[in-house]
Amino acid sequence: MLNYRTHLPDKVLVYGLGIKIDIKLPEYPDRMPSFHGIEPFTLIGDFSVKNDKIFPLTKNLDLKDWSKQGFPNYSGGIWYKQKFNINKEYLTHRLFLEVNKVKETIEVKINGKNVGFRPWNPFKLEVTNYIEPGVNELEILVKNTAANFFTFPKKSGILGTVKIVPYEK
Repeated sequence: MLNYRTHLPDKVLVYGLGIKIDIKLPEYPDRMPSFHGIEPFTLIGDFSVKNDKIFPLTKNLDLKDWSKQGFPNYSGGIWYKQKFNINKEYLTHRLFLEVNKVKETIEVKINGKNVGFRPWNPFKLEVTNYIEPGVNELEILVKNTAANFFTFPKKSGILGTVKIVPYEK
């Protein structure tokens, strides 16, 4: 629920043809109020934004741009999690996680263990020592830049494929 309170000026001083408003809002003691009629407020809670409208939080993201899935001005990190099954014959090979088209960085965990961090392309990590036969859990933390918060939305997230690729030892 959005709570917004209107504040009336404590004092208005008139100088010549201009008007000086001499007030400070209790919540923003270091800022003067805006003169365009829109005062700052904070939205708190779980929600997403699409076409400048607020919607309930999207629970699952696809491997595509966050800004197209309700997070156009989000700057920070989002975890992608997936369980997968691997056969024993793959464990005789070197295994690499390859993530294509990431904006901007990735941090990877497999079965709760930190595998590594990649701040730029190629987003490829050897995962041989972290994978066990049977069911495994892959977690990828993708972080974008602050650009989405300060400017127009830029592509963010995993925009391509995620694969585990076997190579001969």
